[in-house]
Amino acid sequence: MLKITRAILLINADCFTAWSRRKEYLTNNKDNRDIVLKELKFLNLVATKHPKSCDSWEHRSWIIRNLIFNNGKFFSDRDEFLEFFNNEISNCEKTVTIYPRNYYSWSYRQQLVNMLMSCDFLPSKEEVNSIRVNLLKSKLEDLFNWLKRNVSDHSCVNHIIILMKSYKRALLDLGNEKEIPYFLIYSLKLFYYSQYLIIFFPGHESLWVLRRYLWIYLIDNSDLFEKYFTDETLGEIMDQLIEIAMDQFKHSSIDIYPYEPIQLSSELLLIQRCINDQDVMVGSSSQIRHALINTHHVVKYMQKFSEKHSHEGLIVRNFISGDLQLEETNNNEQSNKVSESIQRCLSNITTIIRESFGHAGIQ
Repeated sequence: MLKITRAILLINADCFTAWSRRKEYLTNNKDNRDIVLKELKFLNLVATKHPKSCDSWEHRSWIIRNLIFNNGKFFSDRDEFLEFFNNEISNCEKTVTIYPRNYYSWSYRQQLVNMLMSCDFLPSKEEVNSIRVNLLKSKLEDLFNWLKRNVSDHSCVNHIIILMKSYKRALLDLGNEKEIPYFLIYSLKLFYYSQYLIIFFPGHESLWVLRRYLWIYLIDNSDLFEKYFTDETLGEIMDQLIEIAMDQFKHSSIDIYPYEPIQLSSELLLIQRCINDQDVMVGSSSQIRHALINTHHVVKYMQKFSEKHSHEGLIVRNFISGDLQLEETNNNEQSNKVSESIQRCLSNITTIIRESFGHAGIQ
């Protein structure tokens, strides 16, 4: 039966009946680790010929859900699990290389992360949490390197967002106080890198979506920034990150100059640069529109945030209000200054929209 279904599936990977017969065989041998792993290797072979076969990806998902992650005895130690997880991620990378924007591959990768976060695949809870943190950190770095080579890949951006949320949750579950500041600094690093990617690869909506998410992510984690940083230390870190980001692009023919700290005014400068470069920029119309839409949504989000939260926080001082020096005023004056800063930014964006697109506006 295995040989017959193998031959059928290598020719037609969407034969539901053949996959069903193999499921029956695997269910009867679910405690045999070698048989399960051999089936994954067979699926790797199928993926080289049929990288977008929905039935083969469903079969793979069925295996990890029912036979691997929900079987607490499948992995005997940490090394076995890491080998399995890294092999699965490697296969996903190969399939999206063969067939870019492979939705099934990215969905399976997301399911792997979901199972990683929800299942106790080893006896020790502490070891499980440690593995989660280390894996998510390394895969997040790998994924951002992938984005540099595939700047139009929305699936990659969506997966980066999923990994960042999972990484934060894993850190909080582990309770490692030393790792949390690293995570916050890394999110700032991604923000600066997204800025330069936008300049180097204009007109790609996926990069603007990532930048908008990172803005919101930084604001939503204001409590953690307040806990682990002061105004002075955060300012020093941002200066260092700017230098690191600029160093990555120092050999480029494109002029790179340091931006202000992460503030609303920086977004307006970025929009203005897109407009100034439109005569020499490929896809300038798309770039300007994405810039305006991104900043409009970010400022609206900040407006809601500032209305609900105290204006004494580090995030408000550094990210929203810049050099307003809120600490020297009382709460009412702080609130008024923040509101004025946000309204002024919205007004400036509206003016740019009218000058660039007439009365079309942003929906």
